[in-house]
Amino acid sequence: MPATLTPSPSATPASASSASVPPPLAAPTFTARATATPPAPTATPSPLAGLSSGEWVAHNDPDTAAAIHSLPWVADGVSPPERAAAQELVYLAADHPDLLRELAARPWVADGIDQPESAVIERIADIADHDAALAHRIANLPWIEDGVAQPEPGAVESLYSIAYHDVALAYRVIELPWAKDGIEQVEENVIQTLYYIADDDAELAGVVVDLAWVADGVTQVEKNALSTLFYIADDAVALARQIIGLPWVA
Repeated sequence: MPATLTPSPSATPASASSASVPPPLAAPTFTARATATPPAPTATPSPLAGLSSGEWVAHNDPDTAAAIHSLPWVADGVSPPERAAAQELVYLAADHPDLLRELAARPWVADGIDQPESAVIERIADIADHDAALAHRIANLPWIEDGVAQPEPGAVESLYSIAYHDVALAYRVIELPWAKDGIEQVEENVIQTLYYIADDDAELAGVVVDLAWVADGVTQVEKNALSTLFYIADDAVALARQIIGLPWVA
């Protein structure tokens, strides 16, 4: 009798029994995207930054600071040659803002500053420290108002030196007719000689200013005579006084 094959009850294919069942998927995790922080705007440095008293002026007198900022050669960035002039304007702004505004309104200050112009601004600022009214008078001389050219810076330098010794004498010099209308080379030399004489004896320099032939204009010959008088005064002031008192000299 043939054998009867009886299937095994719960037979499962081998492949099904060996396959692993994957775990259920976890809920997805979402991370918020980081929001980029825009960089803080970089403040434009003030042209006055780094200058002595510059920040003080910008904080305490914004109108005056704005007047300096508005100068084209300051607004476009202060170059090394311009820095000295800008510094003097800042000094004026801190101590003599009215004088600063007068100068800033001049075309030769507004259009840029060269070395002679810078020297004049510096000496006017120095004179203001001795006598503000004298500085205003010098700044408003016609030959300063219309621009600065040689030999005018030398004349302003000598006026500063005279004022250092005797402010009243400096006033008398700028009241001379030939010192008001413009400065030529011989006139600059005479103002310088007056300073040299004042350095030895301010009273003697005052006597020289009062001489008729000095007051009405100076020539090369007269300039030479004054230079010689200075050399004498440098060695013997009393002798120089005697000479200037001679009738034919007066």
